[in-house]
This record gives sequence, C-alpha cells and structure tokens, in this order.
Amino acid sequence: MEVSIVQRDLEHLDQLDSDTLLLFLPEDDGPLVGLAGLVDWRLTGRLSRYLVRGWLSGEKGEKLLMPSHGRVPVDRLVGVGIGKPDALTMDSIEELASLAGRTLADASSAAAPCAVPGEPEAPEEMKKAFSRLRKGLSRHFQGRLVVLGDTKILREALTESIQSG
Repeated sequence: MEVSIVQRDLEHLDQLDSDTLLLFLPEDDGPLVGLAGLVDWRLTGRLSRYLVRGWLSGEKGEKLLMPSHGRVPVDRLVGVGIGKPDALTMDSIEELASLAGRTLADASSAAAPCAVPGEPEAPEEMKKAFSRLRKGLSRHFQGRLVVLGDTKILREALTESIQSG
C-alpha cells in the first residue's frame, strides 16, 4: 500500500486528489474535532446536524456513505463510527481500520485520505495508532493511503513501521 503524509489543515484538505475521504467519527456530545471537524466546517455543519438529529451516532462500527456535494474535493465521504473516544484501544483502531478498508474496497476507492482514529496527541500513541491503522486498512484495501495529521510524528511512524516490517 502506497502511503503519503500531509498536514491536517484546510489548505491540504482542499488539495486532496481522491474519489473518497475516510472519516472516523466519535460517539460524543461535543463538537467534531480534527479532520472530522475540518470536513464538517466545509460541509457547513452537515455532519454535526446528522449527529444532533440522531441520523448518525458515531457508535462503534456504524458506517456512513454520503456525497460531498463539491464542498470538499472528493466525490464521497465514508464515515466509520469509533464509539466513545476514551474507550478507543489499539486493538479497536486496527479492527475499525479493517472495517473501513473493507468498505473502501467494496466502494472501489482508489485512495483513502484519513486521519488516525481518535487523533492521539501523544507522539508515541500516535505512532502506535498509525501502525495499527495501516495494518487494519491493508487487510482489505490496497489503494493509496493519505494520512492527514502532524507530519513530523507521522513520518517518523511511517519510517518505524517500514523498518519493523
């Protein structure tokens, strides 16, 4: 699987070259943050409205497929619920990434821009989570993975992941 790393910000979000954007969505009462928050901003709050109205919960394993309507430079959004963020483990990240990979493969997606589920702030946790994301996705998805986040930490994680096999 080809992997590239880009900074998670509106500028890089607007420059994506993909048919699909993968979002890991939390089951949470607070506002969406990270990549999901940026995408929700571009969608003028559509994801937040879905959550408030109960059309979307973020429950672990829940899946969402929706068009972007040109608000982000992809045709469609694939969402996977991660459950409660504080209950997210490395094993569940890999399990959810595998589910996402199967969904992307079923949708014939060529590339998968996404962020690491839960977007951990601690560098070592981010590196572990990145490795589990990559491992889980690669079970079913063989397209191009584009990870949006802290480029310094993610590049270190990619290097370590490649070196460890």
